[in-house]
Amino acid sequence: MSLIRLHLFVRYKPSQLFAVVSDARKYPEFVPFCTNARILSEKYQDPSSEVAQTNGTYQMDVELSVGFLAFQETYVSKVLCRPNELVEVSL
Repeated sequence: MSLIRLHLFVRYKPSQLFAVVSDARKYPEFVPFCTNARILSEKYQDPSSEVAQTNGTYQMDVELSVGFLAFQETYVSKVLCRPNELVEVSL
């Protein structure tokens, strides 16, 4: 399995970046060649857990379709979101 890590300095607040990256439903509006995005499942950590109460961590299975001309591909990603701190995507 490959691992890609990217560190960038940007002029946005973490909350602004998190709002864009974690909203997978809107990817077709701004991600090049993304033709469809559908949330297959979404679950929050056990609300009684200390971690969930403090940061609202949740996980989604997201089906994404990408295409260009006659080429079209669909795949599912697991997305772990920890508000204003982390968005981790695995295929």
